[in-house]
Amino acid sequence: MIQLGAMIKQLEDEVSIRSHQVPLKLEVASKNISSTLTRDATSIMINSGTNPRTLLLQQEFQAQEDHLSSLIPGLEELKNISHAIGTSIVSQNETLDSLHNKAEDLTEKTKLVVRRSERMIQQKNLFIRSPVFLQCEVRIQHLPTERYVMVVDNGLLEFSAIVKQATRFNLWKTQGNLYGFQNSITNHWLGQSTSIFLPGKQNNIVCNASSFGQREQWELDEDYQGQQQLETRLLCASANWGAGGWIKVLDNGSIKILGDNSNQGKKDATLW
Repeated sequence: MIQLGAMIKQLEDEVSIRSHQVPLKLEVASKNISSTLTRDATSIMINSGTNPRTLLLQQEFQAQEDHLSSLIPGLEELKNISHAIGTSIVSQNETLDSLHNKAEDLTEKTKLVVRRSERMIQQKNLFIRSPVFLQCEVRIQHLPTERYVMVVDNGLLEFSAIVKQATRFNLWKTQGNLYGFQNSITNHWLGQSTSIFLPGKQNNIVCNASSFGQREQWELDEDYQGQQQLETRLLCASANWGAGGWIKVLDNGSIKILGDNSNQGKKDATLW
């Protein structure tokens, strides 16, 4: 009985000691949790913008955003105005191109009327206009290939890569705007061929006329005014029954008179 009572007393003492230790541990844990929550709350407050400098930066950023937002409608309007101006300029350029082409067509038609009227006057008076002004000595160069027109046997024409005596022509000008090309060696005139069939490459331009007549009359795209070098297209005034025809070099090297004296034919003609 004495031993049992001693054991019971010992158990009661241990329970009492443990009961005092548990609240102590709970209290310490509670303090640790409270400290952690306090630090987290402080960190959250700082990061959320409670810092005065951070708050000021956020306000400035928002003010800039608001200012940019207010500029958007004006920028959209400027974009629309620029687009409208661009469309208008394109339309005006197309109109100017159309007017330019019409003006050139009218110029070619005017030249055609002048050519035909002069031809009628010449036929009526039985008078063939002769060149009256010797301008200079020239060489006729095909610009795409940089070769020169050269007179060979029977007045036929070929191209030469180098300058020769047969590539030299005297340029004459009438009282109007008509020109004549006289070869310096043969003294024959460059003009439209009267023969349907020609040997070689079937050129319908030859240099075998002994005198300057209607078939030897030429018009230049640009009037000669003493230039050292003149880039021009050539029109045979007698071609197409007096209506005129522009000259073009074909891929096979033949020099042909086009059946077109319009502005489009001028664009298709060869540049000399």
